[in-house]
Amino acid sequence: MRKLLLGSVGVVALVSFLTAGFAGAKPRECVGDFTLTSETRWGTAILPPGHYTFELDEANDLITVRGQNRAVIFVSRHDEDNRVDSNALILASRDGKHVVRALRLASERKVFFFAVPKETLKAVAQGPVLIERMPVTLNGN
Repeated sequence: MRKLLLGSVGVVALVSFLTAGFAGAKPRECVGDFTLTSETRWGTAILPPGHYTFELDEANDLITVRGQNRAVIFVSRHDEDNRVDSNALILASRDGKHVVRALRLASERKVFFFAVPKETLKAVAQGPVLIERMPVTLNGN
C-alpha cells in the first residue's frame, strides 16, 4: 500500500513538473532585418529609408519594427504556404508611394499580410502597381 501511495505521489509530481514547463514555454518569435530604399507606409506607420530590425510575435499577431523610429504593426492575417521559398517584404508601389502588403518567411512556410489604410489603398489602386520584393534576413534561423 505504501509503495502504491509513493508511486502515485511520484507520478503526480512528474505530471506537475512537465505541465508547469509547458505552460511557461513561450512561443518562438521570429527575428530579422531588412533595408528600405525609400519612404514606405506599413499599416499606419510611415518608415523613412534605412535599415530596420523586426520581431514577429505570431502568438499575438503583431510585429515590432525598430529603426529610425519604432512601430508596432498588427498582422491582418497569415496563410501557410509551402511554396514560400525566400524571405521577403512585399511592397506595392505606384507614383513613388510604397506600401508593405506582406512578409514572406520561408523558414516558417508562411505569408503574413498587413492592412492598408483606405486612403493609401485608393491611391495605390488608381493604376498599375509595381510589386517589389525587399530581401529579409532572419537572425538565429
